[in-house]
Amino acid sequence: MILRFIIFSFIALSSNLLSASAISHGPIGVMADHFHKKGEWMVSFRVTNMEMEKNIFNGNSISTDEILKQPNPYAPIPMMMENSESISMMNGVPVKVTNHPHSSEMKMPMKLSVVPKKMTMKMIMLGAMYAPSDRLTLMGMAMFNDKDMILDTYQGMM
Repeated sequence: MILRFIIFSFIALSSNLLSASAISHGPIGVMADHFHKKGEWMVSFRVTNMEMEKNIFNGNSISTDEILKQPNPYAPIPMMMENSESISMMNGVPVKVTNHPHSSEMKMPMKLSVVPKKMTMKMIMLGAMYAPSDRLTLMGMAMFNDKDMILDTYQGMM
């Protein structure tokens, strides 16, 4: 009996609420669904948490040893030093050129040497919409996120 009352109440109240307010619209990012009537406001608050604890390459799990065997795509680029004097272009990428006495030996490792272990991200999105007229709806959104990553670093082969 109580369950029937709850279901009936939900259906009766939701049909009245949905037809009379902005709650009947889809999420803010859905195009062509969000035109409000003059004077309507809508505020949204979304929280997202994400956590990663394993590595995947081409859709398959990959071990630390397999990651360390992968070629480093940045190996041809010289390491950036603090005592650099100019910026040069290498394969369309700006690179600092140094006058270090051993600059020919200061290159990136040929294989990857940093392996991610755990990554967390917390994101908050605040959104607001306002319709100054029936033909125009203004929207604004702000995003705040906090990212944290734990990495294992191995000695690269120089």
